[in-house]
Amino acid sequence: MFLDIVILPPADISRAVGKLTAKLARGFPLRMRVDNKKLYPHISLYHLLVPRGRVKTVVAEVSRLVAEQKRVPITFQKVRSGKVYFGVSVKNTRVLFRLHQKILLGLRKFHVGVPKAPSGASQPAQTTPYLKKFGVEYVLNFFRPHITLLGMKNKEDAEEVLKVANREKNLENFFADNVSVAAVNRYWQVYKVIKKFKLK
Repeated sequence: MFLDIVILPPADISRAVGKLTAKLARGFPLRMRVDNKKLYPHISLYHLLVPRGRVKTVVAEVSRLVAEQKRVPITFQKVRSGKVYFGVSVKNTRVLFRLHQKILLGLRKFHVGVPKAPSGASQPAQTTPYLKKFGVEYVLNFFRPHITLLGMKNKEDAEEVLKVANREKNLENFFADNVSVAAVNRYWQVYKVIKKFKLK
């Protein structure tokens, strides 16, 4: 099963993300969008493939890892783009990085392979040390926290999408009060929250 250990933003932030992607969907053809209805806004800490029979064990381990975790300040930056996907960058503070590191090192023993790249993105050309250890590349030195907004169909729309998204973005900084275990789809986006753990 494909899981993501995530921070879920407050309801008002999630609604604002849904409204922003709805505006963008009216002007540009999209591959997918995080609408806050079927796909939920989140900040990923660690994507991992696990056997279905071990999901409960992963949930229990996350509970243990975050038992003493205090709330984490989240600071938004600009909307940025990759080749296909767009997201709101989040400042990689020491506190957030340490939480990512704790989750990553605590759960890596459960991962069972390399997940298929998100639809429209390229699969890594070769196995790297991070892929071998963790199953994914964007961890530790390559950890770039963000909230994904959408995936484009036409790459030529990227520049205009960035302009509109940054102009219309209305997201307030917040203190993350949870770490959650979630199920993700082929776009690596959350469609189901399995368990939510409150932070202190």
